[in-house]
Amino acid sequence: MQPPTHDMDKLWLPQEKSAVADFLGAAIVGSPQTGKAKLDQLLLQTGADELMFVSNFYNPADHLRSCEIVAHARLSD
Repeated sequence: MQPPTHDMDKLWLPQEKSAVADFLGAAIVGSPQTGKAKLDQLLLQTGADELMFVSNFYNPADHLRSCEIVAHARLSD
């Protein structure tokens, strides 16, 4: 993983920006409470019985923290 940058607009092509925007359309960002509410809404809307998570962070500690938040949100039902 490459280190973060402060200005992606100087680096990517318009089609790359569009593809990332489409991919992030299902992103869930926020506090643990917000994340749980959005996960519950996603499950209700889709009827899914399984979710797969992707969490790309440059800092490994941030990645671990995101996994902990998701695990706690689902286990607290």
